[in-house]
Amino acid sequence: MVDNPVFNYSLACRRDTSANIIDFLAASPDEKIREGVAYAGDLSLESVLHLTDDASDMVREYMAMRTDLPESLILKFARDAHEGVRLSIACRKDLTPQVIEILALDPSNHIRDEVFRNPNMTIQAYRIFADEKGGRFRAEAMMRVLFEERRID
Repeated sequence: MVDNPVFNYSLACRRDTSANIIDFLAASPDEKIREGVAYAGDLSLESVLHLTDDASDMVREYMAMRTDLPESLILKFARDAHEGVRLSIACRKDLTPQVIEILALDPSNHIRDEVFRNPNMTIQAYRIFADEKGGRFRAEAMMRVLFEERRID
């Protein structure tokens, strides 16, 4: 590989870069190159797993935005220490009930706002919001829970 960060970054961001080169760039010590790989690269499983544990919050945020993540990694990112990573997960429209319920308990209002708007919200997640004293979505969540309970009866 060329010892030129700009050239390597441009390779990392191209969707037509070969898988071998992408895998090589995924292990780069340069955070910006790893960000480019996480954002655009067609990654091998080894590179996905490597970048999932990256020290850079931004690399993990880009990884969390990927549409090709297995459920186990989505769950891992839903519990990430960095709010931006969790927010990237919360904005996804393909969340499972388990992930929604984890994020509904998140301390960040930004994340909880995104989760509440998710089309896959569950009755259990609405209950979490309904039980929150003084929460922004408490009234709406309580109404949805009551509606669901009456519908079931």
